Amino acid sequence: MAKLAKYKITIEREGCISDAICTALCRNFIMDDDGKASVINEIVDESEYPSHHEAEISCPTGVIRVRRI
Repeated sequence: MAKLAKYKITIEREGCISDAICTALCRNFIMDDDGKASVINEIVDESEYPSHHEAEISCPTGVIRVRRI
């Protein structure tokens, strides 16, 4: 059985403008009390990649990064 790839999710919170599109696209993102986005789990499996990638490319400020590890 092939091992699924893992991805690291990061957010440059200082650049977040509280658009919240990431939370609409992926349940692993939340809005903190300060109105900035945060990620619940920083490491995700390949099966979770599509929704994280969609959040990454939809972020208006480009502060979300999804990188294979």
